[in-house]
Amino acid sequence: MPKIKVILNPVADRGHARELAPHIKTWLGPSDQVGWAETSRPGEAIELAARACEEGYDVVAAAGGDGTAQEVINGLLAACGERGPQGEGCATLGLIPIGSGNDFAWMIGAAPGVRRTRDLRTLEEAVKKLAAGKTRVIDVGRICDESGNCRYFGNGVGIGFDGIVNIESRKIKWVRGFVMYTLAVLKTMWLYYRAPRAVIELDEQRIEKNLLMISVANGRRYAGGFYVAPQAEADDGYFDVGMVDQISRLEMFGLIPKFLNGTQTTDPHIHMTRARRVTVSCDEGYAVHADGEIFATAAKSLTMELLPHKLKVIAF
Repeated sequence: MPKIKVILNPVADRGHARELAPHIKTWLGPSDQVGWAETSRPGEAIELAARACEEGYDVVAAAGGDGTAQEVINGLLAACGERGPQGEGCATLGLIPIGSGNDFAWMIGAAPGVRRTRDLRTLEEAVKKLAAGKTRVIDVGRICDESGNCRYFGNGVGIGFDGIVNIESRKIKWVRGFVMYTLAVLKTMWLYYRAPRAVIELDEQRIEKNLLMISVANGRRYAGGFYVAPQAEADDGYFDVGMVDQISRLEMFGLIPKFLNGTQTTDPHIHMTRARRVTVSCDEGYAVHADGEIFATAAKSLTMELLPHKLKVIAF
């Protein structure tokens, strides 16, 4: 059995993750090969993951949602640097998907979020895969702003409309998961509809236009079910980049079912391309999330670079 460190975010999914902790411990069983830690503040999972690497754990498992997974990714890469190739030199990332969206876990085939007792069998299977699951090596992105603030991300970055949705979703306290994100989308449609002027550089290509939203995706799905990049692959060496023009509120509403089904790529207001390096400049500033975590509220300059084959993960 590999040496496993589980890092639990007890407040994931509005605190529901805490209720599942006893089940996870039971499935892992008593073993000196299993370590357990719980976070008490934002950013702590980064420190715990880096320490787990230094202590020689083979697998570091993020028990939570996309934000917890991102912190653990940042801890792993902080500990092992960006050396490689093929993810060697780092502990393997494991996932116990018990957050609100679990889009990163979905991307690599892990079980969906578990919110009902009858789903515990699915979660148990995910936990047991930590010891017996196969591995794959995926790409990782790195985003930096104009101040030199940088962060690694596994699933993707949302800029503009998508960033505001993320901020608004945190204000909705009475529902969670996909419903929460859908309500945040509808609310954002009335708050944020004017697309600022932006300059986008995609490898050697330069674009200047008014853009409502820019997605830089390593995975296919955000916000628990919106397929922002339906053709993306996490190990192909490219970001899938989507850009949405200035459109009316009515046209925004019409895009919702397309994003839910991944059919928006044929819409004339949406432009999809691929790149290894993306820069975005906007004098007005964009709201930005990375893997569902707020990265900036008014970023004027962003650089996103793809680091190919940098992270080994437990696949399902």
